[in-house]
Amino acid sequence: MREVVITSGVRTAIGDFSGALSTISPCDLAISVTSLSMVMSSFSVKAMDIVVMVLSLVIDNVQI
Repeated sequence: MREVVITSGVRTAIGDFSGALSTISPCDLAISVTSLSMVMSSFSVKAMDIVVMVLSLVIDNVQI
């Protein structure tokens, strides 16, 4: 069985269509937050095999 490590959580802004992040592709945004997560956790990028990203929404104070 392989070891699973949660390095850190990084949030990004979400907004309206044509908002501040509208010019950034989802792939570029993913690269940015993954890199930041690695820096924040001091985890070796060479030891990373798989990255799992999760979208979490809160509506009326309920996380869905």
